Amino acid sequence: LVVRTPDDYALADNILSRIREGRKKVEEKLDPAIEPIRKGLDALYALKRELLKYLDTAEASVKSQMKTFKLAEAREIAEEQRLRDEEAERLRAQALAKEVKAQTARTAPMQEKLSEQAAELQVQAEQVEAEVPQAIRVVGSSTRMSKKVKVVSLLLLIRDIASGKIPSDVLSVNQSVLNAYFKQAPDEVVTWQGVSIYDDVQIVG
Repeated sequence: LVVRTPDDYALADNILSRIREGRKKVEEKLDPAIEPIRKGLDALYALKRELLKYLDTAEASVKSQMKTFKLAEAREIAEEQRLRDEEAERLRAQALAKEVKAQTARTAPMQEKLSEQAAELQVQAEQVEAEVPQAIRVVGSSTRMSKKVKVVSLLLLIRDIASGKIPSDVLSVNQSVLNAYFKQAPDEVVTWQGVSIYDDVQIVG
């Protein structure tokens, strides 16, 4: 249908009236059958929401506790790993010192003894590194560790935006934009003043 003339307009108006009449007939025929079904479904969905509300609240509470535990666990594992790395480095340094002394030892027995001690220290260092701390694992859920960024000083952030170091579209502190910059260039975002990189946990299951 193309409306170009007054007659076309009148024809269009007639067609529109017929469309409305057709819609009215469909509604008059089907609505009486649909309405009680709709009301029944609404009641069922309302009951479902009411029942799930308590389960959703309980799930959120449990996941919150699990998340707190996992974040603490991650910090403990990182600290334990740091200490192990330091210990392994210390043992390797001692092993190297023994090797150096072995090279300048005056007698063959002394050289052999120092070399054996260096080898033993090297083995100890490898054993320390092999003892990797493990996070707890469960059957019903899993976790995904991720790095996220948040604003901790808006004034410092605005200052770096003004200096041109930080893109101006971060000024609104749009978290999705901030996350996108962090994903694209995490090493650069780490240098931004006014934001802090933190660990986050999502409980899946």
